Amino acid sequence: MMSYPYPALERAELIDLVPLEFKSLLDVGYGYEMFGKSVKKQRKDVTVWGVEQN
Repeated sequence: MMSYPYPALERAELIDLVPLEFKSLLDVGYGYEMFGKSVKKQRKDVTVWGVEQN
C-alpha cells in the first residue's frame, strides 16, 4: 500500500455522513479537494465550497 499525504485522500467513507437534504457543503482544510470531488461525483445536487489555511 502506498502512503499518500492526507490532502490527497478522497475520504469516500465520509460521503454517506452528508445528509441527503444538504445542498451545500463547506469543506474546511480541503487540501487537493479530493473529498469535495468525491461528493460532487456521487451527489451532483450538492455545491461544495472549500477553504484551506494557505
